[in-house]
Amino acid sequence: MLQRIRTSIILRTTLLVLGVALGIGLLANLVATPIARRYETRREQARIRGLLAVLEPSASAACFVGDQRLAEDVAKGLLNSPGVAAVVIRGTEGELAQARTPNPASARIKVVQPVYSPFDKAVAVGEIDVFLDQGELDRIVARYVWLLSGVVLLVALGVGVALVFTVLVTRSGA
Repeated sequence: MLQRIRTSIILRTTLLVLGVALGIGLLANLVATPIARRYETRREQARIRGLLAVLEPSASAACFVGDQRLAEDVAKGLLNSPGVAAVVIRGTEGELAQARTPNPASARIKVVQPVYSPFDKAVAVGEIDVFLDQGELDRIVARYVWLLSGVVLLVALGVGVALVFTVLVTRSGA
């Protein structure tokens, strides 16, 4: 087979194309992972900010009057959202509510949203801290990278089929 590679320009070219395709695929995976992680983190933060905007009237009322029960309901509602590992709601007098998933250790990225008075949007009456679930982000990024790997594998498979076909054609023609 080594002799055949040395003498067949078609076989050498096909192997070169296969090697280049695999190299590009590996490089693409190395580049795609951090890009996908940044993209997905930003997308998740934007999604959480949207949820906070919807829950802002309830959180505002809870922080304004110091209602721990309402703050707990808001925190639990946020925690039911996929990708959220922990929620802390603070009023002007301290922490009103805290909710965590069973494994909050994966909560490394924090989205902080100030809570304003229901009567004066210039007066801050509290703050909501939402900690993103890093494990969930990692799973989403892994899906992106697996998709890219699948595309690269299909390209390499196509080139491999071409290689086998080329070897069979050159063998039968010789």
